[in-house]
Amino acid sequence: MSRCASSVTQKLARHRDILHEYTQEFRRIIGNINSMREHAELLSSVRDDISEYKASGSMYHHVAAVGF
Repeated sequence: MSRCASSVTQKLARHRDILHEYTQEFRRIIGNINSMREHAELLSSVRDDISEYKASGSMYHHVAAVGF
């Protein structure tokens, strides 16, 4: 019976190791996703700022040309 218990203990230890590896990989992937999300939000914010700047600049030029 001790041979069976030893086999079960070894399998349990191996499964714990695999779970630990998967957990580390999962956390790494979640970190990458969060980093990519932050990067995308930053780019979107910069694009919005550029669009607003262009819109306000073109309004200024339009108002200056009209003579206000």
